[in-house]
Amino acid sequence: MPGINYAGCYYRFTVDQYQRMIEAGILGADDRVELLEGNVVYKFPSVAPPPPGRALPVTAIDHVTVLITDVPRSRHFYGELLGLREIAPPRAFDFVAVWYDLGGTYLHLLLKPQADPISARHFCLRVYDIHEARRVVQSAGLAMDETVKIPSAARFFVRDPDGNRIEILEWERPYDPAADGAFRV
Repeated sequence: MPGINYAGCYYRFTVDQYQRMIEAGILGADDRVELLEGNVVYKFPSVAPPPPGRALPVTAIDHVTVLITDVPRSRHFYGELLGLREIAPPRAFDFVAVWYDLGGTYLHLLLKPQADPISARHFCLRVYDIHEARRVVQSAGLAMDETVKIPSAARFFVRDPDGNRIEILEWERPYDPAADGAFRV
């Protein structure tokens, strides 16, 4: 049985194989992993809900929206080059939107006549193999921007055809704010 990397999604398993790993002691009750679409993935610690009426009961980021100016060009970039899975947006929309399912979090592309100004603002796509991601990006002829190393992560940035900045990241281990972080303000 292949090893399990807790940094992202890795090997496809059936529910039966997952149960056998638990029964064999490969996975224990204290392991923070779960089976999602055939992948054994690390469950990052959840945040305890805030006291009622004191804060929004946020559980996760649901989606990110970026502006695009050319639907076929953006579909080629996101769907073919990056390999994201397009899903139909709500039929109630009276505007052009392209949606991608990233495994329970979504990327929304909105067609507008003008792109957003170039900036450092970005969203991040987590990958399970940063070396393969670099190869794909290089073979597509996309420029890669290297940046400050984050402890326990390998990453780089690309831009889509409209200049939207995208971070590509692989966690080598879960981020530990106590060991790796520092407040600057």
